[in-house]
Amino acid sequence: MPQTASVRSAYLAGLDVTPLTLDCQIAPGIPRLTILGLGDALGAEAACRVRTAIRATGFEMPQASIVVQTHPSSVRVRGTGADLAIAAAILAASGQIPPVPDDAVLVGELTLRGDVVDVRGMACYDRWCAEHDTMLVCAPTSQLTSHVPVPTLGDLRALDWTPTLSAGISPVPRTPQTPPDALRGAFQAAMESHSIILLRGADGPVSRAVRALHAALPSLAPEQCTELACIHSACRVSFTGEPPFRCPHHSISCAGLIGGGRPVMPGELTLATHGLLLISDVERWSQSQLDIMTRPLQEREVRVVRVEGAWTMPAEPALVVATTTETKTPSEQLLRGLARLGFTEVML
Repeated sequence: MPQTASVRSAYLAGLDVTPLTLDCQIAPGIPRLTILGLGDALGAEAACRVRTAIRATGFEMPQASIVVQTHPSSVRVRGTGADLAIAAAILAASGQIPPVPDDAVLVGELTLRGDVVDVRGMACYDRWCAEHDTMLVCAPTSQLTSHVPVPTLGDLRALDWTPTLSAGISPVPRTPQTPPDALRGAFQAAMESHSIILLRGADGPVSRAVRALHAALPSLAPEQCTELACIHSACRVSFTGEPPFRCPHHSISCAGLIGGGRPVMPGELTLATHGLLLISDVERWSQSQLDIMTRPLQEREVRVVRVEGAWTMPAEPALVVATTTETKTPSEQLLRGLARLGFTEVML
């Protein structure tokens, strides 16, 4: 008689969390672990990680035909976030651990020793579970507002399903500095989401002016802090609760600038939301890079469309465009490249 079990998990693409159900069936047959619904090399390696982690934590790998399927099957799961749920489904189906509660969502990667580690986007999973009245089961961390900590796979034998509560990341109080007179117009334009050309002149380097603009940004609101925590968590970028400052290199790809890739991840426009985005050495940037930012900055959001779906991410930075041109007037070619963005010219 086949043994079955179902465990809930989730998958992150962009900033959107998709709930998953992992169904496991153990039946007599050639010993083999087959996982259906994984969409990349990291997912394909999950069988090896799960098998080794189960044995390393004192469990027995069933000597039977094991099939684990993700539902909905149309979602191609990428990454390692389903490792913990796959292992829990196998152990629950084989009777080695108690059944997993229906309102528990398991997200985590397994090491070969059986330790549970975080994956990218844990703040997104935390927010999604809070909105859907479920428990997030993951590695211990102080960055989440509520979760059930599982240090190792072996702890599933007698896990306390009481969530651990914490404050998460809070906005850092700031005392906005008044920008110098020469930068007040630039600061006002930045707050109105206009681009700014900062020309390097005799009064000082561009970096000093940019620091002054960033120091003039106000403290984040709590909802802005929560949004930025999810954005930075999705990219595995540290976030401390202060308005972000991003300065991408001119060699950045379009996907890195506005977002994209597989799986879909936020780009620099989204990472700089509610903060400052510096486009330095703009004369080195291509026309296509400048053009691709136009629509997201106008609409205040990035929309990424793929065959498997569409994702929307915020794009609300204060944009500063800096040039190393020593003359007081930008070249006509540079002006044409920036014309579609709209800018306020500031002399330094």
